Amino acid sequence: MKPLRDELAEMIELVKELSQRGAPPTDAECPPRKADAPFVMDLDDGVMINSAALWPLLAPQWADPKKWWKQLCRAENKKDYDWAHLAKRYFPARVDDKCKTDPSLAVAHGCFWKYHPAKAYAWELRLQDEIKPGFTIDEPGSDDARAAFERDHAAEVEVSREKERRRRELKARQAAEGEAEAAGDAEGGDADGEDEEAEA
Repeated sequence: MKPLRDELAEMIELVKELSQRGAPPTDAECPPRKADAPFVMDLDDGVMINSAALWPLLAPQWADPKKWWKQLCRAENKKDYDWAHLAKRYFPARVDDKCKTDPSLAVAHGCFWKYHPAKAYAWELRLQDEIKPGFTIDEPGSDDARAAFERDHAAEVEVSREKERRRRELKARQAAEGEAEAAGDAEGGDADGEDEEAEA
């Protein structure tokens, strides 16, 4: 019975470690997590990332999560998963630094307005046309960031608005031209049909 009790105790400690602090390194080449954080299942991260953080529970029956955790910890080349919320939870400084230079990553982690206010403002203008009027990119502090950008960067605001105005004008003109061309094709088709009937 003692071996079974010991095995159960080890399992309980492992579950506590993973759920409360995070997964350990897979080997000597795997960097340790930089922050302790509770495990939180995030559907946006997908099965691969979520299972990676539980690799000690899944090995050896399922070996891939161990490999994926090492890749997440190393964040190299195409095996860089710093877009995942789980990566930011365990490597917050690394992910935050990347968000400062990568607007797409900043969007994923809710700091687009914080680090790229000019782009955020321009995106909002465009999405207000493509999604709905008044659309905003809502993040923590986004209202204050928007107000500060409009107040402190009036020239950039005007440039963004003018660019968006011209884009919408071009879009409307192209749509009108497309409709006119389609109407012309339809009229041409009707005329051809009438000519064929007359010949018959």
